[in-house]
Amino acid sequence: MRNSSPKSRSNINGQSHKVPRLFQNEHGYWHWKPDKRLRPHWKGISLGDNVDRARAEARRLNREADAWLSDRARTIDKSPRVRTGPLTVGQLSGLYRSSPVWKTLRERTRQTYSYELKRLEDEFGHELAASIDEVRVDEWLEVARVHAPQTVRHLASRARSLFEWASRKKYIPRGHNPFKGAGLGSGGKRKFRFLWGDVLHILNTAIEEKRPSVGIALVVGFTCIQRITDVITLTDDHIAPATGAAPARLKFTQSKSAKIGKAGKLDAGFQVNILLPGVISELLSKHRVKSADPECRNWIISEETKAPYHEKTISRVFTRIVAKAIERDPEKWAHLKGGQLRDGRRSGFVHAITQGATVEWVCSISGHTIEQGYDIVEHYLPKTAEQADKASAFMRVSLG
Repeated sequence: MRNSSPKSRSNINGQSHKVPRLFQNEHGYWHWKPDKRLRPHWKGISLGDNVDRARAEARRLNREADAWLSDRARTIDKSPRVRTGPLTVGQLSGLYRSSPVWKTLRERTRQTYSYELKRLEDEFGHELAASIDEVRVDEWLEVARVHAPQTVRHLASRARSLFEWASRKKYIPRGHNPFKGAGLGSGGKRKFRFLWGDVLHILNTAIEEKRPSVGIALVVGFTCIQRITDVITLTDDHIAPATGAAPARLKFTQSKSAKIGKAGKLDAGFQVNILLPGVISELLSKHRVKSADPECRNWIISEETKAPYHEKTISRVFTRIVAKAIERDPEKWAHLKGGQLRDGRRSGFVHAITQGATVEWVCSISGHTIEQGYDIVEHYLPKTAEQADKASAFMRVSLG
């Protein structure tokens, strides 16, 4: 006898819900109905009014349908979709982050680039890359210079390199780069550098201001020709103590020189192995913060918190110390205005050259390539008559 229950999708025992895809209409007849994944390849089937037979047949159909779905899932092409039309800036950014070039970058560099690319996506992400022109970029620069003047140059540089990469890969028309001249300063690279007398004056000021670590950081960067990011992380573990006639040496690996090689492995960075200047040993023995915890007893630590300085933190403190140094005698030390801790490395490089060292010798200390070393000399030491006279005198002595 037919089940005349007025409710659909139910049976006499109320157990039809245990069989997927089995339904009962208002007349008591059972139907097997495929879901969206199965249509249009599978059609609905009427299974009569017998509950047991309908449930048995529905289970058999479900097994066949599930097997068909499983086979279909294995044969579906799962390769990512490739856009055939014009690409947006957001899509270019995604392609760049999945490219082999991205994998060669250090983790710290990836984090910086990711932040800059995210800022660009917020502004240009939905716009077609090929449709962006110089007018659109100039409008963005006008606003960005007001709200974030310190980051405009970095963002413009990242956008410029992104468009250059996309142009080489033919994702956009060749040569199209609306950011080509964006964010560039009118004066080119800075030519500021410290002299040794400037370094000593700033050191004395730092000691008077009870921030000797900041002065020591400049001295180490200048005399050892190293980046401030490496200087503020140095500890006693990086010193090979003097043994007999052998003097103490400074040994560590530069942080920014490590790169991922062709085999995908991280190559060891430049190994610094130099004599420890005596002036540094004296400064550390006189002005070392002894009360710091052993875990954070770096050379350069905050005299207030007893914790290692962060690059941005120590740069802000250094700016205040330079201002105090200028106040000692504004007429004599006015040229120090604008000096930064990061200038110590190149200042030390140029100082060594002016004292008679060759570019090749200094590069063996600083970790620069020979080409980079000559670029520094070309930038900071323009050709002058005084240098020509020195060269002439050297030639007369050497040739007799």
